[in-house]
Amino acid sequence: MTESENMNKQAVLELLGAVCHLERRRSRTLLHELGLYRARHGILRLLWQEDGVSQTDLTRGSHVKAAAVSKTLQGMEEAGLVERRRDDRDRRVVNVYLTAMGRSLEQQGGKIRPQIAGEALAGLDADELAALESSLTRMRDNLSELVPDDRPARHGRDARRAIGAPRQRSRRPGRGRYIPDDAPHGVAGESEEAC
Repeated sequence: MTESENMNKQAVLELLGAVCHLERRRSRTLLHELGLYRARHGILRLLWQEDGVSQTDLTRGSHVKAAAVSKTLQGMEEAGLVERRRDDRDRRVVNVYLTAMGRSLEQQGGKIRPQIAGEALAGLDADELAALESSLTRMRDNLSELVPDDRPARHGRDARRAIGAPRQRSRRPGRGRYIPDDAPHGVAGESEEAC
């Protein structure tokens, strides 16, 4: 690859980053008009598709860590958008249901992503859209081969087993090196950051 080709590829990635940044800003503006945040909107979109799903399924569907989903749901519950109830068949499971207020936002909130897509892609014909989709799909596939999948990370003993690491025992603080059970790959102090 020539230096010029490498620079062009870097420019494309920078442009893609700029487009993503502008999309997030536009989304934030439109959601703010409804009194929503991106995290709440993402959960609402999942519930508009299927109400009454488990909190665990919402975590999987949103590709966000369980603690972040729990905190977001707590705020949504306090705002009157959702309610959480124990499952009748399995009391360990917590299901999330839309309230009337949460359901009422569907008409306006459901239009935000199509609106932004229309605004961002204005002026592109069908062939250009198909080429763009194909290029972005290839980019996603290229990176997907290099990056672990985006399912919630395994922690503790399950993570060590998944990567074939030797068994390690956790120790209590003050008794040698402490490795928390929820540390990825058994390494203290490491954590995944969302971009």
